[in-house]
Amino acid sequence: MNRRQYLIGTGAGISALPIVSRRGKATAHISVEITEANTPLEGGDLLDMAGELENNGSSDERVELDFVVGEDEEVVSQRTTPVEAGEAREVDFLQFRTYPVQDNDSFPVRLETEADVAEITVDVLGVDEFDNQYAYPDRDQELTIQPETRVHFEVDDELMENQGITHWYVDGEYITTPMGPWSSTYFHDVGREYFTYSFESEGSYTVDAAVTTDVENVASRWDVSVTDNGPEPPTVDGFRPDTSELGTDESTTLELDVSTSDTDLDRVVWWMTQADVILDVTDVSGSSDIASIDVDGGCHTCQIEAWVMDENNVCTVDDPWEFEEYEPEDETPADELTGLLAEWAEMIEEAHGMEVLDISDSSDRAWYFYYQTEGVIDAEDYELGAVADAYAWLVDEHPEEAPDDLFAYAVGDPDADPLSDGAVGAFYIEREWAEEWLAGWLTGEEYSLLVIATYEENPP
Repeated sequence: MNRRQYLIGTGAGISALPIVSRRGKATAHISVEITEANTPLEGGDLLDMAGELENNGSSDERVELDFVVGEDEEVVSQRTTPVEAGEAREVDFLQFRTYPVQDNDSFPVRLETEADVAEITVDVLGVDEFDNQYAYPDRDQELTIQPETRVHFEVDDELMENQGITHWYVDGEYITTPMGPWSSTYFHDVGREYFTYSFESEGSYTVDAAVTTDVENVASRWDVSVTDNGPEPPTVDGFRPDTSELGTDESTTLELDVSTSDTDLDRVVWWMTQADVILDVTDVSGSSDIASIDVDGGCHTCQIEAWVMDENNVCTVDDPWEFEEYEPEDETPADELTGLLAEWAEMIEEAHGMEVLDISDSSDRAWYFYYQTEGVIDAEDYELGAVADAYAWLVDEHPEEAPDDLFAYAVGDPDADPLSDGAVGAFYIEREWAEEWLAGWLTGEEYSLLVIATYEENPP
């Protein structure tokens, strides 16, 4: 589609709201003003705005507010905000991530009610392209593939040294900012930030990565051509052992027969699902090869998932093995927490009134935190701050036990299995942020904004 886009259309930060219908009621006594905006900003940065609604009438009102961006006046979010008679109310968390333009550009942003409009011009500074040695696959080529092919795009971790974060776009549309256990594990073990995308139909595409850092932002662009006669992705031609079930306490050698018809093979990444760990990365080469690893058992019902990649990072995924199911003699409730986890959960529920569904301490690097949400604006605003505050308490009071990262899931359906399937939103908090806030190097607002910027609706 290749249309020019400056901002991502994913809703107003953590306050992404359902569309509301117009009442058709005149409210001339309602005025709107844009009070803050961090313009100019570099391409790829988060646009952070605030506004104010004022009610000069004699009765309370529920004001319907549109957030409109771009020259095409696209309504990217709507919300309904109560404003008391004779009072003004601040509207914040109007946040959008800009596109990594190469040249300086500008675009209008508007806040609209039924009776008033406030508009400003946002200036976006162009960003440079980072060196090709940090981009995978080689972006100097035009990558040609077949429809329904998955490609693995990567950015080297050297670009993340200044607290860098990557944001990914396809044809100018924002897709995602990496988060979650698999992204964290891959970055730690392989040393690259990754983005996987499946190109379903024929056509020409562009994939952009914006790397935002404390020093300067940089970007990369890949051109992808999808044709029916393009190269085929790698294939898995066989596996050993040929049984699909593995023993959880047995040592086993796993082998995959892999091949490719048009390019050379490069590597196989071996994952153990549920545990969210990389067992190994095996080098393969040529048009066919055998990849193998030795495993000393695994977690019950975990699968071995293999990513088979060629030299262009075209990827095929296969999961031929699963560890046997465990049937305990005395079943323990799934949400039972012990020790520090129980203490922390109790503190959160008492101090913040939040219902903790589960806390998983699967490693010393990352914990996974699930809580029930009502899924409304005020609740989401409050809940993110409450989790950030509770995590900082954990880092301060239990520094030896606290994880490096906390991945939090706001769960709308507490009966979902797994709980992540019921998540309506997800975000993460880095330990470094909490430590800097505790030390006074970050304000509470700066700490909150770092967390808010990671929020993702309907996480995969």
